[in-house]
Amino acid sequence: MTLRWDSQLVFNEAGYIYIQDAVRTYKTYNLTREDPGSREIFYHMARIDHDGVFRLYKHLRDNTSDGSCPSSWTIMQGIPDDICGALASDHVNAGDHDGFCRPNGICSTSDNSSGRAFCSCPDEFSPLIQLDNWAGCKPNFPLPSCHKGWEKNKELVDFVKLKNVDFPFTSYKLVEGPQVNEASCRQLCLDNCLCVVAIYEEKGHLCWKKKYPLSNGRQSPNITRRDLIK
Repeated sequence: MTLRWDSQLVFNEAGYIYIQDAVRTYKTYNLTREDPGSREIFYHMARIDHDGVFRLYKHLRDNTSDGSCPSSWTIMQGIPDDICGALASDHVNAGDHDGFCRPNGICSTSDNSSGRAFCSCPDEFSPLIQLDNWAGCKPNFPLPSCHKGWEKNKELVDFVKLKNVDFPFTSYKLVEGPQVNEASCRQLCLDNCLCVVAIYEEKGHLCWKKKYPLSNGRQSPNITRRDLIK
């Protein structure tokens, strides 16, 4: 759907959200997936939350049947449904930004109905700003170096494995083929002084070598890749 910049986003009194086409004024695009409920029964609210998601809320006007008053607003819908996935799949100017959770951070969404996004750091990384994972993460170890770095002694190098995590950008090398498995992917990273993380995908026998800093990190049960942090 392509619209002009002067098209209008409308949140009406009935709790519905739609876009009014600026060119074809008779044309509207409904964004509300389900009935928000009668405005005589519910208050409605729409706002952009701190995680960047545009959400529609409702709240009972009167007390519940047991006489208690609802303590909070109920989320009805978020746009987009999964902001972590929406941003991680945006390849436009991918090299010009660090992603939703900034450099080396991992974006996840809560398992409950709120779908709120939050940021975390990979194992062996810590927040750039104490108690603020939204600002990105820094490694708790010296970075690999091609000039007599610690990784030269390969027997002392270890890898931390993460599951269901991906950093879709900052790859500098993709190796693929039936001969590629998790062990060989690990070895490829071990043998390369630039490699900070190797990401292995069993389907297709794919191995990506990643350089620092990592960007657009995302965690989801739908991601089948395994991260090997050097």
